[in-house]
Amino acid sequence: MVNGTSAAFYSFSQTARGASHTERNIPCEDASGAYTAENGAYHIIAVADGHGDPRCFRSQKGAELAVKIAVDFLKEAAEEKLSEPDAVRERFFHDMFENPRYQRLEFRRWTDVILSRWNDALRRDYDENPPAPEVLQSLPEHLRTPDKIPHIYGTTLMAALFLPPALLLLQQGDGRCEVLYADGAADQPIPWDSRCEGNVTTSLCDLDALVSFRSRALDLRQTPIAACYLGTDGVEDAYRDTYADLGERHSLMGGTHTFYKALSCEAAERNPETLSAYLAETLPAFSAQGQFGYGGSWDDVSIAGIVCPDALSRFAEAWRRDAKRYGLEEGLFWKADALRSGARKHEILSKRLAEAKDRLEAVRQEYSVYHEELAFLKVSKASLEKAPGDQTEELEHISGEIRQRERLQASCQGSLQIRKRELAEAEKAFADYNADYQAIKEEKRRMLSELLALSNEEGASNEDLGPQA
Repeated sequence: MVNGTSAAFYSFSQTARGASHTERNIPCEDASGAYTAENGAYHIIAVADGHGDPRCFRSQKGAELAVKIAVDFLKEAAEEKLSEPDAVRERFFHDMFENPRYQRLEFRRWTDVILSRWNDALRRDYDENPPAPEVLQSLPEHLRTPDKIPHIYGTTLMAALFLPPALLLLQQGDGRCEVLYADGAADQPIPWDSRCEGNVTTSLCDLDALVSFRSRALDLRQTPIAACYLGTDGVEDAYRDTYADLGERHSLMGGTHTFYKALSCEAAERNPETLSAYLAETLPAFSAQGQFGYGGSWDDVSIAGIVCPDALSRFAEAWRRDAKRYGLEEGLFWKADALRSGARKHEILSKRLAEAKDRLEAVRQEYSVYHEELAFLKVSKASLEKAPGDQTEELEHISGEIRQRERLQASCQGSLQIRKRELAEAEKAFADYNADYQAIKEEKRRMLSELLALSNEEGASNEDLGPQA
């Protein structure tokens, strides 16, 4: 869904069921939400990723509750600040930006309320809809006690409140917050928790969930933004460079940056309704195939954003080039990988084809020898038959030789058919594979050519900009 707009910014959110969930016929365990005040004074977004662990069998509900509670609380917080006198509100922003202790305590108060409300809500849900006894029995014994109820609702949570002059960010668990600044720079400002990597994450259901929340307050007067995005790990896990610097555009988190730059180009050109339709159509395909068709995360995907189309449009052309370059570099990697992995098979099929040709040629030569010998023997027999005197013994010997050659020739004829079939099969196998192999090589050459042209285009564009300060 996409919510209402203000003069410059609007908020949106979208959740898509992951390809693996569709394949296994299990529900989407992500949730997302967005809210824009009627007067456009503030925007709120939130995403949550329910755990796929079978022991967290109500994580879908846990994620839905987390998003709703976070959005509702941040609405209360925003309305409270807007109702205060200007001096009090300005003091709040000053302390959030300049006083680390105040900022830490204020965020702690917020997360305490959110976490408390989430626990209350899931306990009500548990009481109103208790799990079947056999479901509880499937859990490890240490998770069946009342104090472990939150575990079955386990989920991550990210939330953002855009309340100028502040962007206030909260996170528990994995997923990424991506901020694109008004100067075109990209950043992930929320401190990262090193415990969140691969299939492991911290969670709202953890005993230390309150102290594991991370937060960040950005002063928009010093660092104005063009967009803020929240995305579950179904986005970042679609890229090879999420945890490693692979070079070129594939620097650390380069894929995730590219994803949000490409999304920003869409947001710059679309209104809220068409952006919503675009995401609803493309996110399921992204889960399965990734941004460039080389494989996605197969996980549920949730994205929420607060965007300023006018600010984003300034960088759309450059970001499209960035995305194109990234896609070409990604394609070159996979084409090179396919050529490396296919080179051995190509060599084997080529060798088999050559061997099949050699075997057929050997049988043909053998057949030719028998044919010539048989012709010679038949001529010799005809001469003996015309010769005077008794040639019976020699004729019987030659006739025996002829019969032997005819048997050998017949056998050779059968071998010829076998070797021809073998050659035909080897030719087809090689031709089919070679066509694909050469197509990959040609596609690699095309990508290299496009990459060179893109570099030239970027160079010309930078020259047009003139010397930079």
